[in-house]
Amino acid sequence: MFQLNLVKGTVVGDIKPVDSGCMFYLDQVNIVNDQEQKRRFLVNYRNKNKAGELKTGDRIVLMGTLKGDEGGRPFIREGNDGSVFTVFDIETYRVYREDEDFAFAMLLGNAGGDPDVRYTAESSKLVSSFSFATNEYKPKGNGQFEKSTIWWRASAWEDVGERLGNMLKKGMKLFLFGVLNYDPATGGPRLWERDVDGMKVPASNYEMTVYNYKKLEKSEYGQDNAPDPINQSDNVIPF
Repeated sequence: MFQLNLVKGTVVGDIKPVDSGCMFYLDQVNIVNDQEQKRRFLVNYRNKNKAGELKTGDRIVLMGTLKGDEGGRPFIREGNDGSVFTVFDIETYRVYREDEDFAFAMLLGNAGGDPDVRYTAESSKLVSSFSFATNEYKPKGNGQFEKSTIWWRASAWEDVGERLGNMLKKGMKLFLFGVLNYDPATGGPRLWERDVDGMKVPASNYEMTVYNYKKLEKSEYGQDNAPDPINQSDNVIPF
């Protein structure tokens, strides 16, 4: 099973730098049945490059996963005065300010091939990229279904990319979440050119940056369930 949590709240207290990025408390106030309910989260924000942009009082939105102790229960923490308390520990790879629009994407499908792991020339950052297929089955009548496949190009950076690079194989069934990539000039999918019989023709891809993933149980995927090979060479995709 997989859990996702969408949280909106206010950064409170000090922002503590850690190896993975930073940690901070996030307070959230909801009105439920005409009563004010307050929740507190301890956020592990795993983005070293963006962590310095946060400050106390910021209103942010994040999507992340709850983390528990070895028994799967909330951590019990100790305050400076010796008191004990719990918070909701949550890990995220991206936060958005309240005045920002955002679009999270969630995909359930199969890896179309083994990942390509490399380091960028500009910043020497690790990135894993791979093709990914999501299938939809529409009824045709008489108990028959028509299969429609959407192909994606997915990229994962730094530690997420390293983990995927080490474990991902063609045909694995994954649940991915992240954001859609876009052309800064148009806001839509990027256009590029590919070679078809010696001619340059326009092409485009759906692209996604992966912030986290869940590998489904082994019994739920296999080479027999792998998607059909993508009908274009990976080496011509400017990814």
